[in-house]
Amino acid sequence: MPVLEGLRGYGLRTGDGRDCLKWMGMGLAVPYAIYGLGLALALAAGLPIVNPVSALGGTPLGPEAELILLLITAAIAGLTANALVALGEELGWRGLLLEELRGRLGQLPTAIVIGVLWALWHAPLVLLLGYNYPRHRALGLLAFTAICIAWSAIMNSLKERSGSLLPPAVMHGVLNALGSLMRFSVPVDALVGLPVGLLALVPSALIAIAIALCQLEKGH
Repeated sequence: MPVLEGLRGYGLRTGDGRDCLKWMGMGLAVPYAIYGLGLALALAAGLPIVNPVSALGGTPLGPEAELILLLITAAIAGLTANALVALGEELGWRGLLLEELRGRLGQLPTAIVIGVLWALWHAPLVLLLGYNYPRHRALGLLAFTAICIAWSAIMNSLKERSGSLLPPAVMHGVLNALGSLMRFSVPVDALVGLPVGLLALVPSALIAIAIALCQLEKGH
């Protein structure tokens, strides 16, 4: 059917099965890398770091075991239900837009355009409801735009390398699944902390740069 063929052309396919699984694994790993690097930055900056489930008190497993369980659960959710939900967005960002723009603009401008549009998609929630940034709505939208650009650079690479929307959808899904744990791990202002403040932006930008450098190296 023409519609199905069009969707496959935008990446709604598995591509090379093994290769796709490898890049899905990368999509799974990146949010945990952002989380870990963000915690390392917080530690280096002397910011408070807490077990995000410690506030639950007397859990049957204890806070440490509960945290491990939640980290595993986030991975499972990110690979399944969350990825399925994210796939709807990714069909627009990494499907239609990426396919239409990358040949005309190049990698970095495409990541910027998609990142800005992705942030604007959430702008009503940020500006009207304080989504993610309850105390800094206008500045929050700027911060969210920056992080969406960094995430777009990474997710665009995942799509291009795999030929499939599944790896970026997994990354998107795991980021959503880890969001609450990340937020409560470093109890500071949202503009500074995880998952959408400076502690996430710096690792995300570094990962995006590392991926771009690897691609340049392989291109020579």
